Amino acid sequence: MEPKCVRHALESMNFEERIDLDLAAYENKFDSVDGIIRDKLDEHRKGSEELDEWLHRNRPPKALQAILDERSDIEEEALQRLRDNGVLSSLKHYYKAVIESRNHEEQEEIRQFFEIMNDTFARCFDPLRGQYHDF
Repeated sequence: MEPKCVRHALESMNFEERIDLDLAAYENKFDSVDGIIRDKLDEHRKGSEELDEWLHRNRPPKALQAILDERSDIEEEALQRLRDNGVLSSLKHYYKAVIESRNHEEQEEIRQFFEIMNDTFARCFDPLRGQYHDF
């Protein structure tokens, strides 16, 4: 539901635009997601200040984005197999080890991000604690 400008943009998208948006989100192409939403907001002459503020609060920290970007194709393929087979405990252990390999400042940045996400979205997975939380 938040921000309202994004809700408006999503509701005004046609089927093909939604497919493009879903694909960009699935592939973690955040700049493409931003661009698609901004283009739709521009079409309807809606301001993007609300979007900018929301993105700043909800964008993964650089340390977490680096973890995602540094995965090799082979690692991503192995992780996708784990996801497909529902082996969540192995995924959890992998990401926990990768996060713990970062320096303390980066770990804290990631922890704070997941804390915000857990406060914002119900049943958001927290890999630092290794469990789901209901709010």
